[in-house]
Amino acid sequence: PSNYAGGVQINNNATGSIAISTQHGATGISARTYNDTAAVNNAGSIAINSSSYNSSSYGISAFSAYGSADVVNSGSVTLTGAAAQGLSPYTHNAMAGIYAKTGRHHDAGYGSGYYGALDTTITNSGNIDIHTSQGDGILGVAQYGSALVSNSGNIRIDNTFGGYGVVVQTGFN
Repeated sequence: PSNYAGGVQINNNATGSIAISTQHGATGISARTYNDTAAVNNAGSIAINSSSYNSSSYGISAFSAYGSADVVNSGSVTLTGAAAQGLSPYTHNAMAGIYAKTGRHHDAGYGSGYYGALDTTITNSGNIDIHTSQGDGILGVAQYGSALVSNSGNIRIDNTFGGYGVVVQTGFN
């Protein structure tokens, strides 16, 4: 890969708050880069209220195709999803309080497969509340590196279908 992209760092201090109300999916904080580190440090509050069919929302998202993803959260993350009016409560798609991922999949032509990246690291001491049909509190994924999650905060999943407090995956999408 070429070095045409640098790292990104987002800091949201304790007085910072992010509130989103939408009929579609949303992300409170998103850090994305190609070759370097995608880093987020959040001490503020994030609240997303979404009412839609088949949408996804993330409180904090960090992604790097070939570098590392690092998230530190001591703030509160609250995601609320309700099915659009007249639809079943099972129609709303997934939500995650914190989602960090390294690596990328290339599925076209010669050389298709997963390509390398560094580690995914998530450290959470904040409260995460998920209210939707399905959702995860923390999701850490690394295609080739290590996925490391440390949680000392409270995670509450309140839904009608399924979810996990913490999910850590390596080696696949």
